[in-house]
Amino acid sequence: MIEGKHFSFWIPPDMQPLKVQGIDSYVGEYSNKEIRIVFDYGWYSESLPIFSGLLEYEEESIRLNGKKADIATFALRGDEENTEDPFKFGAAMHVRDLGDGQKKLTMIAKCRDKANVAIAKKILQSVSFQN
Repeated sequence: MIEGKHFSFWIPPDMQPLKVQGIDSYVGEYSNKEIRIVFDYGWYSESLPIFSGLLEYEEESIRLNGKKADIATFALRGDEENTEDPFKFGAAMHVRDLGDGQKKLTMIAKCRDKANVAIAKKILQSVSFQN
């Protein structure tokens, strides 16, 4: 379990933290050979429409600790920014109102293969906000 400044979430035990630096947000990244997770907690976190043009895009609304969240799965086409990236499938989650009207959370999980998308969704759905 990762215990962050504002929220916690589950990751597989073999995931390791990667060094990232946010400018105006609380950010983090974890990765193993199969899945890479990034998160952005702050005023400018991106919403899910940035993924809506991708292949196999599906979106649903869920609730996390009583907060409305949107979660989506997708497949990268291969003509995006980095075609050498081995992570070709993914899931993303966006919570647009964390109670103060300004802070948002976006988490993105990119996967090497489609089978890992279910694990990625489990990670995203494990988010628990601190009071």
